[in-house]
Amino acid sequence: SLHILVLCFLHDIASAASLSKGNEEPVDAIADLFQDPTNFYEEESKPLPEHYSRPNSLGQIIFFPPKRHSLWGHILWNSGRCLARFFDENPQVVRGRSVLELGAGFGLPSIVAALVGAMPVVVTDYPDTELIGGITANLNANLPERIRGHVFAHGYKWGDDP
Repeated sequence: SLHILVLCFLHDIASAASLSKGNEEPVDAIADLFQDPTNFYEEESKPLPEHYSRPNSLGQIIFFPPKRHSLWGHILWNSGRCLARFFDENPQVVRGRSVLELGAGFGLPSIVAALVGAMPVVVTDYPDTELIGGITANLNANLPERIRGHVFAHGYKWGDDP
């Protein structure tokens, strides 16, 4: 499972680097994981809700992204979808365990981890008010109240002491 996380993370870095160089093509098109997220190349506009459909009729998670953000926190990255699906299909990997998500963006993997029984879950991204506020709003919108007390959103700048 760590290999999946690393693979997903590396793709997101490559996608962001490709975009910053002005490339208009996805970095790799082997599978959906390697496609750039919807609206990745769009000009600034009002963000639309993003949806993640959980397998086996477990329901849907809906995110309301903040406005376009220079730290890419307004994008539901495919790596997040990939990891969330892995947790949905293999809940034993996180059930009853602590989860820490770094660079969470919308926090999708953390939400799914919490829904399948992980606790506590700590969701982090750069300590920006809009980013952390967006994560908190997504947690509140998608987690039952009985689970919310075990899920925490915090700002964290990589390289700083925790």
